[in-house]
Amino acid sequence: MDKNQDTTRQEFADGADVPKQSFPARLRRSCVRFWWLYFFSFVALVLVIVLPIVYVGYPTLAQKTINRSAITLNSYAIRHPTPSSFDLGIDYTILSNSSNHANLDSYNASLYLPASENSFVTFEVPAVKSGKATDVSIDQNVTIDLPEELVKFCMIALESDTYDLNVRGRGGLKLGSLPRTSVKYNKTVQSKGLNKLKGFNITRFSLLQDTGPFNANAEGQVMIPNPSEITLDAGNVTATMRVADTLIGNVTLPDLTLKPGNETYTMYATTNQTAVGGLLQQSAYRCGVLPLDVTPDQSVYDGQMIPYLTTALRAATLRVDLDVGPALAEAGFGALIPDDCR
Repeated sequence: MDKNQDTTRQEFADGADVPKQSFPARLRRSCVRFWWLYFFSFVALVLVIVLPIVYVGYPTLAQKTINRSAITLNSYAIRHPTPSSFDLGIDYTILSNSSNHANLDSYNASLYLPASENSFVTFEVPAVKSGKATDVSIDQNVTIDLPEELVKFCMIALESDTYDLNVRGRGGLKLGSLPRTSVKYNKTVQSKGLNKLKGFNITRFSLLQDTGPFNANAEGQVMIPNPSEITLDAGNVTATMRVADTLIGNVTLPDLTLKPGNETYTMYATTNQTAVGGLLQQSAYRCGVLPLDVTPDQSVYDGQMIPYLTTALRAATLRVDLDVGPALAEAGFGALIPDDCR
């Protein structure tokens, strides 16, 4: 055997000049020996990065998406009212600029007047798939949460040109394969009001030869303008009619369903003809034009007085000029109107 080879083997055996391994080799050896340490370190790193995204960033993004969305009210209806409930119909559109089209779970939404902490009605919103414009339709019977708040709402809706409502609730949101998260809904919706029924007018008025429905001795038609999106079942609405301080009778609008737009409805009136005749003797009214103050008295639906509608209606007094000359002439009493008035 070569003497030099023996010397080299002895030097390696003594550890004097052992060549260093390359970094890849040392890394492979370390991975083999300490694979469990690398594995758990990798898992820890993934959790540190992913968990904050899933459980902090994702819910925050979901809530911001809800906050930035808007609601446009298309129509709503109060049908079949009772003192403690009514059928609620709402059609609205959710508008969003987000590219994240999530699945929104069904949830309970409550309606509030602005700055109020008490809701007047709560309803169930169906589950929907969100998009740029998402239509939602509600049609369900609801129980009144707090009658006092509903009265306030009815009065505001009747008296205002426009008004705001708050919609509040909490529900689930799921985006793709990410876990479901909870979001809070707190949206302000603007609606048109009834604007005090401005433009109300009696378009036809006739005296009856025989007693008519509701013990009426006159009947006619009224035009009620409704610039809002609401459809309202008000039932039999009664009102008093006065000229100055003189009560001249009452009027009934039977089975009134107030619809959007300028609609015409039947009316029956029971007038105090003696009181009317006395007014026509006064110089201010000799030509037969009577400035009527029509004040609603109550709303009765299916035999029950509806307190929230009644209270709101009683706060409204409608002024209309009624020319009784044509009705008197039609009934054969045209002589009550002087010739110079014709």
